[in-house]
Order: sequence, then C-alpha cells, then structure tokens
Amino acid sequence: MNPTRRAKKKCFIPLALTWTHCGVQYRVSPWPEVRFESLYGEDWIVTSLTEDALSSAAQTFLPQDWMPYLEFTPAEVRSFLERFSFGRMDALQVVSRCPSLLSIVMRCQP
Repeated sequence: MNPTRRAKKKCFIPLALTWTHCGVQYRVSPWPEVRFESLYGEDWIVTSLTEDALSSAAQTFLPQDWMPYLEFTPAEVRSFLERFSFGRMDALQVVSRCPSLLSIVMRCQP
C-alpha cells in the first residue's frame, strides 16, 4: 500500500433513501433535516415530489429498506411512520413539514 495514499473509510449507514423514477434519481435526507432532492447532473437539488414520484418510492421501498432510516428518527416519528405500509414517504413528507401535527395525530389514533 502506498503510504501517501490514505484508505477511504466507507460508511455503511444509509444516510438517505434513494430511488429512481422515470430516469430521475431522487433521495430523501435523514431526520431532522429531511430534504426531498433530485439529482441534476452531479448536484442534488431540493425538489417537490410529484404524486408519481411518491408512488414510485412507495413501490421501491419495502419495510426492511426503511429500518435503517427509521433508526435515526425520534421514537414518536418512527412509530407514526411505521403505521404506513404503502404511503410511508408521503407520511414522512407531512410529518417533516408539519411536525406539530404529529402530536395531534398520535392522540387521535389508537
């Protein structure tokens, strides 16, 4: 090994959920920043997800794909998101944009 070359450390913790829809790559950054972004060239830019992109995310991610992401969310957010099997990305969008709704929803549902 060349002593002037440092070995790069790889991070195996998924920092974002990434999927592709109609040839465009999307991702959602981890809690608490939660940004929905699309890849434009080599740059990730904040975007508003279309209904189709959200549907594509729902079809892409299985519950086990969400597990590493949810480990880094607060317990009440994780509990809320786990109630959704198909529309989890939609629910994440709502709770990240309107966190005050979380306490209301959690009180109203069993």
